[in-house]
Amino acid sequence: MTTGKPATRRIHRQTLIEMNRAAFTARRDAAHERARAILENDVDKGTREQRADWYLDCLRLMEDALRSTLRSQIAQDGPLIQYLKLVRETLKALLALVNHEINLAQEAQELSRLLGPETVARLLASDKPFSDSERSVLDAIHSLLGFGEPLRARDTKERQRSFEEDDRRRFRVAQDEFTRLFSTYGR
Repeated sequence: MTTGKPATRRIHRQTLIEMNRAAFTARRDAAHERARAILENDVDKGTREQRADWYLDCLRLMEDALRSTLRSQIAQDGPLIQYLKLVRETLKALLALVNHEINLAQEAQELSRLLGPETVARLLASDKPFSDSERSVLDAIHSLLGFGEPLRARDTKERQRSFEEDDRRRFRVAQDEFTRLFSTYGR
């Protein structure tokens, strides 16, 4: 007997999202937290080459956080996704800046021959551990992280409200595993 209403079909993607929301949320949170820790604690201590490696690790972590967020919800746009994309793109700019500085330093002798020693000396004049542009972009990332952390935390809290007991268990297990996995980044 039919009621005249068409049966609601479950969208396969929606079902997978519901099943994996806890694990993807834990993965996102662990990746985001590790990137924050590297950017807030480690980069001031490193050489250009170390910073380039750390920025690349942070970029990978933020890409993972973004991918996990996209996989854990149907809506593919929103403030949290925009925030993660903005951090990712800013990290790309930061990595490009430091790689440019590394390349300049490595090519100084050849550049000196082509451009003259005075020009190259001006290009490499910074005795500071960070160039002004790298420091400015890093400061912008710190500001973004300060803005985005409450957004991410609120999203996690809202998601957890809908978790069943098994989802909460899966979240804790996944968070422990991803935290352990991501702890290798930035070393």
